[in-house]
Amino acid sequence: MEFIKNSGTCTLVDISRYLSIKKPSVTTTIDLLEQKGFVEQIPGKDRREKRVRLTDRGREVFLAWRGALDEVERHLLKGLSDEEQGTLLHSLRTIANNLRTGSNLHE
Repeated sequence: MEFIKNSGTCTLVDISRYLSIKKPSVTTTIDLLEQKGFVEQIPGKDRREKRVRLTDRGREVFLAWRGALDEVERHLLKGLSDEEQGTLLHSLRTIANNLRTGSNLHE
């Protein structure tokens, strides 16, 4: 939902690429979010392109979720200096990148 909110509107392919997951998984999740009234489809450039955006309800739920997540993050990072937090963030980004490129593990 955060990617959709930040994008305004996006395609399922955009979401798939951003999250590095297969499009069928994105389709299933977006269908569920649509059923709950959190996202809606809007016309794309052609009828094959499925574009989505957050609904008003989706934005409300996202803001509540984001607030709760911010609180958890503050708790988890309590006691770490800004430098330590920066090092941790850099390390986590490196790990995430290694996961995305992990298909080369057995070569």
